Amino acid sequence: ARASTLPSQHSLGSLAASDSAQSIYSIDNGNVQDETLETPTLLPSGEHSWRATLSSVELRSLSERYGEIEIERQEVIWALQSSEQVFVSSCQRAIRLFIQPLRAQDSRVWLPGMSPAIARLLDWFEDIAHAHAQLVSALHAAREAQYPVVLRVAETLRAVMPRLEVHQPYLVRVEEVIRGIK
Repeated sequence: ARASTLPSQHSLGSLAASDSAQSIYSIDNGNVQDETLETPTLLPSGEHSWRATLSSVELRSLSERYGEIEIERQEVIWALQSSEQVFVSSCQRAIRLFIQPLRAQDSRVWLPGMSPAIARLLDWFEDIAHAHAQLVSALHAAREAQYPVVLRVAETLRAVMPRLEVHQPYLVRVEEVIRGIK
């Protein structure tokens, strides 16, 4: 089962000291789960803004009902979801092209010779991609449930933000691993 939050018992020290950090998203009782980062296309293709999804009559009606500040807020929510979706797609592509070839086929086991430090960093990168995919899904669910105006986005974001702590061990170690590669 996929973890809903980061395990609080792990400190940066314990993560850094382990031979390989297990992905918190795909290992359950030692069994490898078939995990993919596939996220559906959540925003209408060809639409570059929230306003573009509405007819002029709908936009005018919503503007009169909620005001221009709310219209701008909806644009920001749209832009957040859109940029997160682009980020997740880029991560998925990097994982498929650069990380998966370094693993045994259909496995999370690294090929022989993989440096433990690099393996941990790549595991954390995958965890980051999963956390952002969860953010995209949460924003999508909020937009679907509250269409056309998302009035309660803070509760959606508040629920997902702790998962983004997965960036911490990655950011702490990335420069060190890059120096080790050079």
